[in-house]
Amino acid sequence: MKMYTSRMKLAHGNTKTRSITNIWLLFLLMGLVQSVFGQQTKHNPLYYAGIETGPALLSLSSSAGTKTSTNIFSLGFYGGFTPLPKLRVGINLNGNLIETYGGYAHPDKGISISNIHLHMQAMPFASTAVFINMQGGYANYVHHNPDGFNTTGASCKLGIGYKRTLGKYTTFQSTLNYGLGFLADVKHPGVNITDQHFQLVELLIGITVHKTKKE
Repeated sequence: MKMYTSRMKLAHGNTKTRSITNIWLLFLLMGLVQSVFGQQTKHNPLYYAGIETGPALLSLSSSAGTKTSTNIFSLGFYGGFTPLPKLRVGINLNGNLIETYGGYAHPDKGISISNIHLHMQAMPFASTAVFINMQGGYANYVHHNPDGFNTTGASCKLGIGYKRTLGKYTTFQSTLNYGLGFLADVKHPGVNITDQHFQLVELLIGITVHKTKKE
């Protein structure tokens, strides 16, 4: 019976892994299509960096129940380069503050999810103002409450955005993302939490600074 249970847990974990893998395969496929049908004109790569933030709705579920947080916000820092005129590739460090950290007055307060993502933004339409946002990678869940726990896992986001030029080296962008993630089980004496996953909807605004690489 124990062997059967272990196999069931392993299969459940493999299902989560396959889900993340399938999403990444979709990302790669979209990137390949963009590479094939992208502009063929000479292009000097642009390096870029930026910050984005905005409100979010997050639902965290597990064998212990479901918790939905509405009064939270997302914050992210990103950077990378543009190998093609309509493709940006880089790293996005982002997170969600679920419960405010209390500082020295309340050191036991604070719940958050942070992510380290590879991201890709493709502009498949005639207008380069609209882009598809894709990102995925590592997730870290931190729970500072006395009865809380920490765990890690994988997460990804898929969204659509709009960008507008503000100046020669600056652009404004707004992005609507849907995200999901899977977290590892937590097993301690008296604690057994399984099937942890979260879903996220966020509306972000950001500022991007870019620079053309010199020939």
